[in-house]
Amino acid sequence: MTASIPLGRIAGVPVGAHWSLFVVFALVAQALAGRVLPREHPGHDPSLYWAAGVAAACAFFASLVAHEMGHAMTARRHGVGVEGVTLWLLGGVARLAGDVPAARSELRIALAGPAVSVALALTFVAAGAALGALGAPGLLAGTVAWLGWINGSLALFNMLPAFPLDGGRVLRAWLWRRRSRARATTLAARVGRGIGYVLVGAGGFLTVAGDALDGPWLALIGWFVASAAATEERDIRLRERLAGTRVRDLAMPAVDAPAWVTVDALLQRHDGGDAPHAYVLRALDGALEGVVTLGAMRTVAPEHRAMTRVRDRAVPPERVRVADPDDAVLDALGPSGGSWIVAVRAGRTLGVVTPEDLARRAAAGEPTRTGGLAARLGRR
Repeated sequence: MTASIPLGRIAGVPVGAHWSLFVVFALVAQALAGRVLPREHPGHDPSLYWAAGVAAACAFFASLVAHEMGHAMTARRHGVGVEGVTLWLLGGVARLAGDVPAARSELRIALAGPAVSVALALTFVAAGAALGALGAPGLLAGTVAWLGWINGSLALFNMLPAFPLDGGRVLRAWLWRRRSRARATTLAARVGRGIGYVLVGAGGFLTVAGDALDGPWLALIGWFVASAAATEERDIRLRERLAGTRVRDLAMPAVDAPAWVTVDALLQRHDGGDAPHAYVLRALDGALEGVVTLGAMRTVAPEHRAMTRVRDRAVPPERVRVADPDDAVLDALGPSGGSWIVAVRAGRTLGVVTPEDLARRAAAGEPTRTGGLAARLGRR
């Protein structure tokens, strides 16, 4: 999950928001202003409820940032880089820039976020009680107490043993001490999928029973947990299959092409028996502007090809990694993925690895190809 709206930096860590965050912000503020606070503290002007609801929503998302920064700062102390923190539809994500070195480190990083949430929960509950004892308005004390309740709920939910939630990462750390990291991840991901399906079923049951708000939300959370766990399981299988594989083993021939030409012009120039597998698009200064395959260009309707530039059909450069043909594929992909790889040597583009190439290798353990870049460069 990448950030689409930068919010700044905390301790050097980029913090951003996905657009879906604002959907949740509106739902939280509306729920507080329209239902929770008027029910608990009746008799106030609607504008006060909305002011309290918006303020509480802001404080809650600040709490999410603090939760994720707990993970990020602990990861740094254990030698793991942090690419950034992103807030989105279902909370937050701290994106680590490397593999966690040991099970003990995994355990401490996983527990850091819930520990921050528990500390915030206790602080807000105590502050709400103190405000009430000092005679502060009930609406103010109640809003602060709600922040304590929501942070406590966040900590409890995240400790479910459903990978990739924090509790699932604790489970993986425990399994990792007894098995390999790959096997621990696979087992934790399967548990996460199971719990995700249970949450989906529970949400469906609540929805049928008439709970039109909490039921669909619980089902959505369950779907996210199950999907994320399945993605982690596929990723670990892919990494097992790619171990020892070099970029040249999967890459197919590719050539550079100007990013500003039209699809029609490029197809007329290269669409023949010797057409390359893909084109690496370059700007006037030689900067990478993306990758486009022959198949992607052929999907453009013939009547539109003269008006469509190849860059409009290209994979954007932020999704592309550049590597030497002899680099290991896993090193080229990096910890955060980036499923397109351009093989370059001495400034010359030689080939491209596509997501389909990686998927075939992961699904079937496909033998190393002999008709692509490996054959052209020769075996070592």
